[in-house]
Amino acid sequence: RSLSLSCLSVLLIMFGLMGSSWSSLEESVTSVCEAEVAETEQEKVDIYLSWREVASGALVGVGSCFGIHNVSHQLLSRYSRVYRRMNTERAWRLNTYIVSTFHAAGWAVLSLGKFKNPTSPDGVAFPLALSLGYFLYDTYLMLPQIRKYPDAFIHHLIGISGVYGLFSLRSAIRFVPLIMVAESSTPFLNLMWIAKEFSLHRSFPRMYKALVTTFVSTFFSVRVIWFPILLFHCRNFTRKPP
Repeated sequence: RSLSLSCLSVLLIMFGLMGSSWSSLEESVTSVCEAEVAETEQEKVDIYLSWREVASGALVGVGSCFGIHNVSHQLLSRYSRVYRRMNTERAWRLNTYIVSTFHAAGWAVLSLGKFKNPTSPDGVAFPLALSLGYFLYDTYLMLPQIRKYPDAFIHHLIGISGVYGLFSLRSAIRFVPLIMVAESSTPFLNLMWIAKEFSLHRSFPRMYKALVTTFVSTFFSVRVIWFPILLFHCRNFTRKPP
């Protein structure tokens, strides 16, 4: 089963990369117009990414997520007694949290790295397609648990719809790095859950308290304070004349 999952991951990534090679993703990012800002000029960038390239990125994302999931399962099965004693559901949740941590950390690094030019859409479209693959991966794994975790399932459907909407609107992709800063709190939330599963909150109470403090701080900063500011900024941007 593990070998089959590994082969599936590699095949999905290969098909995705083959699809994206038909046309360069760098050429898909084009500047279409410049508009007024502060009664002078404002750059207004439109993004075009063909649906074939979106599908290719999503395939790479799905394959990568299944690959990380499988590697995590293999390593924990070999080196962790706690993991081997877990039931199927807890082991499944642990591996999905690990994949989620990679996804969230990747977006946090990308978003924070773009803060010098936060509304530039360069280098955003393909990672967004990878995120679509992540949501598809997690939604698929969640289907057997849909009755137990309906809120998480709905959350992922909203995520898939949101990514589709961003690619349909195209110019809204410029706001993705600003929005995905919110993912900065997710790795700490996942690490808190993982620490509890391995009883690390008892073995290393100070480390766990530091995780909790960091999570609360980042959650309050990026989701409670930052999001209203971002929405106000987006509202003003959409009201400006083209």
